[in-house]
Amino acid sequence: MIKSIFSLLLITVLGFSIIGVQNSFAIDYTISDDPVGGSCAIFGTWDDINNICTLSGDFTIDEIVPDTLTIEAGTTLVNDFTLSNLGTFTIDESGTFVNNLSFENVDFLSVNGDLENNGDDFYNEGDLEVNDPGTFVNNDYVENDGSIDGDGSFENNGEFVNVSGSVTIDNLFHNTEFGVVTNENGGSFFITGPSGPPGSIEFINDGEFYNNFVLNIEGNFTNNNLLENAFFISLDPAGTIMSHDTFNLLPATSFNLDGIVAVKDSSILSNNGQAEITLTGHLIIESGSSFENDLFSDPDSFLENSCGKISGSFAIGSEEPIDKCAPTITINSPSSGNVPNAFPVTFDATAEDIDGYGVLNDISANIDWEDNTVFFDTGATVQRIFGIAPPTVHTIKATISDDALPTSNEAFTTVTVTVVHDLDGDSIFNEDEDLNNNGNPNDDDTDGDGTPNYLDTDDDGDSVLTITEVPEGDTDSDTVLNYLDTDDDGDSVLTITEVPEGDTDSDTVLNYLDTDDDGDSVLTITEVPEGDTDSDTVLNYLDTDDDGDSVLTITEVPEGDTDSDTVLNYLDTDDDGDSVLTITEVPEGDTDSDTVLNYLDTDDDGDSVLTITEVPEGDTDSDTVLNYLDTDDDGDSVLTITEVPEGDTDSDTVLNYLDTDDDGDSVLTITEVPEGDTDSDTVLNYLDTDDDGDSVLTLMRTLKSLMEIQLTMTPIVILLQIT
Repeated sequence: MIKSIFSLLLITVLGFSIIGVQNSFAIDYTISDDPVGGSCAIFGTWDDINNICTLSGDFTIDEIVPDTLTIEAGTTLVNDFTLSNLGTFTIDESGTFVNNLSFENVDFLSVNGDLENNGDDFYNEGDLEVNDPGTFVNNDYVENDGSIDGDGSFENNGEFVNVSGSVTIDNLFHNTEFGVVTNENGGSFFITGPSGPPGSIEFINDGEFYNNFVLNIEGNFTNNNLLENAFFISLDPAGTIMSHDTFNLLPATSFNLDGIVAVKDSSILSNNGQAEITLTGHLIIESGSSFENDLFSDPDSFLENSCGKISGSFAIGSEEPIDKCAPTITINSPSSGNVPNAFPVTFDATAEDIDGYGVLNDISANIDWEDNTVFFDTGATVQRIFGIAPPTVHTIKATISDDALPTSNEAFTTVTVTVVHDLDGDSIFNEDEDLNNNGNPNDDDTDGDGTPNYLDTDDDGDSVLTITEVPEGDTDSDTVLNYLDTDDDGDSVLTITEVPEGDTDSDTVLNYLDTDDDGDSVLTITEVPEGDTDSDTVLNYLDTDDDGDSVLTITEVPEGDTDSDTVLNYLDTDDDGDSVLTITEVPEGDTDSDTVLNYLDTDDDGDSVLTITEVPEGDTDSDTVLNYLDTDDDGDSVLTITEVPEGDTDSDTVLNYLDTDDDGDSVLTITEVPEGDTDSDTVLNYLDTDDDGDSVLTLMRTLKSLMEIQLTMTPIVILLQIT
């Protein structure tokens, strides 16, 4: 910065222009994002709003010390005059240099941002490096006598001429419809490949490429208009040329092909100029396109094909080239390993040969096959049936000969197979797994999983290995052996479902072999349609209490249908149909000790009144014992079983067993019971309307007593009122 200030003072004091002035010390010029644009004032004007420095005259970056010029990120340098770089010129990432007139690089230019050329005089004789993510866009004219390289991207919309310099493309060179690239005599153009980022050059629409010297391609070259070679093109093994339009090889040029050249979209690869072609790569001429080659009619021209491939339709000359390529052979199947006995084993191989024209021919039909040195067949696909007798190891050899070579050449390959009697190791011999006995085991696939039984370790796909199921035989006697049966025990639940269940009832018989999975005495096949009666998420066939009434199914099954409601007890939540749920009655036990448990007893308390009748009555005597469990429902000390036959003694519509005054004489039964039979008329007092037999009803005597008491108490009441 001090040097910049000193330079400004010197200019001011001496009063002369900086144009053409050579400094005796290095100056570091910068275009910076600050109010004055760094060094912009030295050679231009600064637009602080847009961060643009515009050159106000011709300027040279001096080479003597040398000077440097840096365009920092976020800033732009615009040249409308002549800018010459004799030192170091750097465009930082996100920095921009726009040349609208004349630019000359003699020393070093590093592009890490954007370089845009709109001028007709952009000249490089130094080092121009475009580094990713930098871009170099040419909209007019660029001439190179120096070195241009880097892994940034290039876009050419104008004319790009490589006179005697070197251009190396490590990333992308994009030549648009307006672009023309010429590699002049003495120039070299390299499109790099595997050693660095894959380079590529692409010419779209009307873009043209003229090569007059060396074009070396290790990366990808795409031609969409015109590619013309007047000297040397070298295509390395990793390189590709995709030609979508005319590809001309001019006279006395050479074309070394190690990579892939594809001629597409009805275009032409023309060698009418009789160029020297060395073909070791793959030349693809698509249908509708053509390869026009006159080499074969000229004995002084050269075409050497060392196993290069040409595919598609193309035109050839009259002289047939020499075939120098030996055939190749590959056994496609089977791989070395085990094969079955008894069945045909298919051997398939492919043999190819590239002739002198570079055409790939399939000669598989001529393959000869040997088994342990003994010939057995000829063809691309053959079959061999092996017995089980020794030897079990066989060397299968496939051989192909190319009689077109000057000296007959042979190629062969082998596989080693071991003949196995039980290929899938499931204890069933291969020949026994041909279920339809048609000699073809490949169409026997019980579980339809795409693997034939003789190669399948679980033939029926039920998750139980065949080797496990074979000894089981036919559990459900349905004539289908378990290893082929998807429901081994015939209980309507698939084996693949039952296997994870294990042994639900712990009877040492796994569910998939058990006809009563939960061991509740009801067969699984019966319980499956029942679903989940008690909605406890355990299906009946796995539930030991199907109806969830706390009585095990195995207990309820022998009981049958106690209440004859057509619902068997093990599925009935009220087994005896007395309106009290079984799950409620089970803890009650046997209330009336009649050896019939309450959940099966229609008269739980044995009082001769059915439980279903007593349940709605609730607890008549409020003794916290519900009537259906209470032997004295009305709590009058007379057992219900005694009172039931009595009916309704006092005709008050309340049956005696629910009536606390059975004879309606206004004396509670519980009071009269201890009195016995006062008048010895054989009618107990609690049922006798004249307890003492004096012809005066007990009710009247009681009323009289009440009235006397009332009269006796009246004066007292009057006295109390007067007081």
